Amino acid sequence: MVISFSVTEARHELLNQGVVYTYRWHQRAFFKKEKGDIENTWANSGRGTKSIGNVQIEEVGQIEYDELHPYWTQSGFNKHWKWQGAVMGMMPFPGCETGFLYKVTLNSQQLRTEKQ
Repeated sequence: MVISFSVTEARHELLNQGVVYTYRWHQRAFFKKEKGDIENTWANSGRGTKSIGNVQIEEVGQIEYDELHPYWTQSGFNKHWKWQGAVMGMMPFPGCETGFLYKVTLNSQQLRTEKQ
């Protein structure tokens, strides 16, 4: 199942550094069935867009959004509070505090002719 990186900072971190930590409010379906395994899939820049590369996804675990601090340097954001703000901006409903942290590693990139 594809993973989308519509947030520019996270997408650039993945493409330029090869690894990004991403916080999702809902657990990926793969990890509901395959605990502790690594998902091999592909990434894009948004729903319905072309592939930007093949990736491996590893679930770090279920954590509260205010526990992101140890991972922010590989989030794509230059300040911890900016990443936390972006996460909170995607909160599915008020009062939601727990989501899932994933480590995404780029395996290969597609040749891209369009501007990211």
